Amino acid sequence: MSAQRGIVYYTYQEKTEFVFPEELRDMEGMDKLAEQLSALGASSSQYALHFEGSASLMRPDSTYIDGDPAEFDPVAFADKLEDDLGESGLAAFGMWAYANGGAGGLLGALTPPSVEGPPLGYYVDFVADTYLLEHSLLGRKFLVSDTRRIPSWKVSQEERAHLGRRIVKATATIDTLSVVAWFTPEIPVLAGPALYNGLPGLILVVEAQGKKRRFRLTYTAESIDLNSSAAQVTRPNEGPLVSPEEFGVIVEHKNQELRDNMMRFQRGLGF
Repeated sequence: MSAQRGIVYYTYQEKTEFVFPEELRDMEGMDKLAEQLSALGASSSQYALHFEGSASLMRPDSTYIDGDPAEFDPVAFADKLEDDLGESGLAAFGMWAYANGGAGGLLGALTPPSVEGPPLGYYVDFVADTYLLEHSLLGRKFLVSDTRRIPSWKVSQEERAHLGRRIVKATATIDTLSVVAWFTPEIPVLAGPALYNGLPGLILVVEAQGKKRRFRLTYTAESIDLNSSAAQVTRPNEGPLVSPEEFGVIVEHKNQELRDNMMRFQRGLGF
């Protein structure tokens, strides 16, 4: 692979379409509620990927952020449910929420409680075939490290243009996602957004869709800077080094504390 360096700026978007089970769909107000919940499941953010031949580092790009993200107020949302659904509809919805949200009930179904947010950074070492995810958990930083997983990409003959460059389509199944990636052989590095990499050219577009859930995410390159002096690919070193399994245990312990607190809060709302 080439020693070419640079920065690519991506817009990331994700959306989860909310669909009620069949027994609730015909109830008055459910269509409107499903639209509101789907809107809550949509988000957009911007990232900067610094890359070179041997490694890449992607972090949020604050220079692209426009305004503050909307916050979900669960108390106000719960207060509005009875007005939209009526007493009987609220009772049916509450039973569904308890079945799907477990101890978290309504709030657990709408906003599955988790102290774990998305990684603050993605570092990939293409020589050592490892990756590091930068996480912040309740103010404490962790570095989650593991072996780089190389998707079984299938490169097609389909081509198009993006940002004035020729891009080629490749597909793969990664975990439960059906993934389409578009890479440019004109920039021969293995890098791509997040942990999508391993193609014979920089990945400029990723489109991934859940096979079982109505979930979709995209990374779209908005601009590329091939000024090698601007790229800074430095291995993160802040926080203890843990495996994904060790980090999962830490997260689950904190999530249980959060679920217990949410259950007490929900009881206070009368659900």
